[in-house]
Amino acid sequence: MKIRQTVKSLIYNFKAEKLVLFLIFYSSTINALNQTPLVVIYPAPQSEQDTRRPEVRELIKLALEATIETHGPYVLKKSSYYMNIKRQEKALENSKQLNIAWFDTTENKNARFLPIKIPMQMGIVGYRILMVRENFKETLANVSNIEDLRKLKNGLMKSWNNYQIFNYNSLPFVLGDNYEGLFLKLKRGHFDYFSRGINEAYKELQDRPPLQKDLVVDKNILLYYQQYNFLYTSKKNTHLNERISKGMALIIRDGTFYKVFCKYNREYIVQSDLANRTLIKLHNPILPKNLALDESLLFSPNNRNCSTNK
Repeated sequence: MKIRQTVKSLIYNFKAEKLVLFLIFYSSTINALNQTPLVVIYPAPQSEQDTRRPEVRELIKLALEATIETHGPYVLKKSSYYMNIKRQEKALENSKQLNIAWFDTTENKNARFLPIKIPMQMGIVGYRILMVRENFKETLANVSNIEDLRKLKNGLMKSWNNYQIFNYNSLPFVLGDNYEGLFLKLKRGHFDYFSRGINEAYKELQDRPPLQKDLVVDKNILLYYQQYNFLYTSKKNTHLNERISKGMALIIRDGTFYKVFCKYNREYIVQSDLANRTLIKLHNPILPKNLALDESLLFSPNNRNCSTNK
């Protein structure tokens, strides 16, 4: 009889404990769903043809989704007008037209804004291939080192990080007025090549059919410098920063982060044929000092990131 009563008591207590846990979970979920949605505004592209960074936008959404139960509902939308980097920085500071953005990390950016120190594109944008005119590709076939490359001119924007990187490494360049204009300047011969991330070059040509008969992606050269794309909020917006940081940790832990990277980049990694290119390494003088990143979050041609059998 005593044993039976003890068993009944244990069952009752177990059920009661489960009920309490369920009610706590249910209550917190209902409270979260009843909250006013958090409005998250990211930068609109720099032009109608600008389709760069799709994986960053998807990762932001997934990080927000992963934190609905703990942080409540959200609305994710792009800014109401196109912004270059300088305008993005200004808008992010006041968190009105924009409250989250992604920049290649520098000491200055980390001091000015609140970073989420996760390389959103696994550093792939530091692996650079060259867009050139069709009739210029044979010239690049003879380039084998940085001294050869210094005889040629790149095209870039002054607001881009590679302005300082190319300047530091004594590589000549021509400045453009805007992102789209650089493609036209290359076509017209204002400079010799356009350095692009391996995840950018092929897609940029694909998105611009009128340029495809004149411009191609070089198959010979691979530039490399350390460059990592972080998410940033204003220093005052600690709530959004904490939520995205927590959500990113969750999707890294369950493997979603890597799946999204491969979804958007596998094709271009294969197409770039990195193993058969001449590697020219450059130094990035504006990389934050003592920057320590998890190696598992970094792309490398030497490992099996996004191998075709995955």
